[in-house]
Amino acid sequence: MKASLTQSGREVRGRLAIISIGFDVRGRVEDDGSLVLTGEGTHTFSGAAVSLNAWRTKGSSGAMSGSFTYTSVTGRNSIVIPTPFTVTYELETLVLPGVTPP
Repeated sequence: MKASLTQSGREVRGRLAIISIGFDVRGRVEDDGSLVLTGEGTHTFSGAAVSLNAWRTKGSSGAMSGSFTYTSVTGRNSIVIPTPFTVTYELETLVLPGVTPP
């Protein structure tokens, strides 16, 4: 996973790459410090449109925990993505490179 995000006040925008999917994302930092994002992307190999929804993570001491879900529609290459799918990830203490886990 790779994120390139910018923040202005509570608003957040940028790019997020998860495996072979690149997303344009937008969202905000909530009162409790959680990052909430949504976005649209494309699966690299199939061309399937993919929606990022329900991203909610919180960082502490260089580590991030939370969850996110993304959903696809059938791609142009039906062998790679033959039917729509939904994927949910649970992140537990995902640590930034060079940071010692808490």
